Order: sequence, then structure tokens, then C-alpha cells
Amino acid sequence: MLALTLALAMGCGGVDDATTPDLEESGRGTDVPEEVTTTEQALTVFYGTHNHGGDLFPGEYEILMGTACGGDYVRNFFNVWNVGNGSCSAIDWASPDARDCRVRVRINRSGGYANGTCHVQVDASPLSEICGAHDKCATGTKLHPLCGSAVSAVCAADPFCCNNSWDSLCVNKVFSVGNSMACVRNSCSHTLCTTGGPLTSNCDAPTLSPSCVSRICAADPYCCNNAWDNTCKNAVSSVCGKTCN
Repeated sequence: MLALTLALAMGCGGVDDATTPDLEESGRGTDVPEEVTTTEQALTVFYGTHNHGGDLFPGEYEILMGTACGGDYVRNFFNVWNVGNGSCSAIDWASPDARDCRVRVRINRSGGYANGTCHVQVDASPLSEICGAHDKCATGTKLHPLCGSAVSAVCAADPFCCNNSWDSLCVNKVFSVGNSMACVRNSCSHTLCTTGGPLTSNCDAPTLSPSCVSRICAADPYCCNNAWDNTCKNAVSSVCGKTCN
């Protein structure tokens, strides 16, 4: 009952660690760059049929159809349709687990010994392709909650970011909702979550007040006098209570 077919479609995106300006909610989707029109590589991980009918009286029941998505794939969408007598329809995914490619299906068989066939198709996309399409600090195609804790927090607060596209509002929420400094640069020469040259005290203000850079450099002057190394980067968590996820 299980058959695999491959559908080809590729997607790509760029990386930009600078913060982006605020947008009005009414303008959602208007600032999305060209790459959102592309799609990631998709795979039909399940196609199966269920024959129903052959009874004198009509009846209704529920079944599960599908399989585990497999590998690093996460479910994308399902399609359920009926051929012949009776009907079938999708109720929902079998579980909240994004790696579970099973679907709950309602069967309505016709009476009079008439037969019908329910068809179910489930497509999934590789998580590596979705998360690798672009950095969370850049606008682009929708991301997935499994792309990281900050992305998960943003998508829980704003489902648009994982259902439609990752726009500038999503990028801004990496800090405001995801508690991550990964996208905050302001006047800093680089983000606090990347190593590099020394940062200037207070360069991350006014995004964070008091300034995380100032607090780290007060604890470890090397970070503002010599270089922003892994010790400075790790202090984003230990000193400022933020993350780089």
C-alpha cells in the first residue's frame, strides 16, 4: 500500500545578520524577497488506498493512514480524496509530531453493497533544506519550529512565520520573543553571537538596556579591548541571560 514518488523543487536563500526595520502587521508578506517564490525539495512519503463498502447498510468510521516521515523529513501537506461510492475526508494529522506523516481519515461507506476507494497522499520536506534556505536573521521562505529554539518560540507566537513566510516581523521577534541576540547588531561591527574584532561598549543599545556588550566588557575588558572571542560570546548567556540560538 506504500509507494514513494519524488517531486523535484529546489529553494535557496541568503544570510544577513543585521536587524531589519519594524513593519506594520497589515503589511505582512509585502517585503518578502524573491526567494520565497521557490520551494524546497519535496517528497511524497506515502501514497495508499483504502477500499470500503460491500455492506448492505452505510456506515462511518475512522482510520489512520500514512507512515513515519523518515530521515530528516518533516510533514508538509496531505491530500485525501475518494473514488467511487461513499466518501472519505481528512480529519487532521495523527499527532502534533512534525515527523509523524500519518493522517486521521473519516470513511463514509455507502450502502447497498456499493464500493468506494479512499486515496491518501502525504508529502514531506527535508528539514535541512527548510532550515538551510536562509538564516533566521534574514527574510525569506517560511521556517520550521524544529529549526531551533528561537525559531520555535517565534512560530508559536506568530504562526505566519512557519506557515507563510519569514518576514521582517519574524526576524525582529528572534530577539523580542525568542530571547536571542543572534540578529542584534545595531552599531556593533558584528553580532554578539559571532566572534571577531573587539566590540564597542554600548553598541547594542537601545535594543537591550542595559547594554549587553557593556555588561560583558565590564566583566571581561578583553572583549572590548582585544577581541570578541568565544568567551565573550558565551557571556551573552552567563552575563546577559540571553541566547545565541
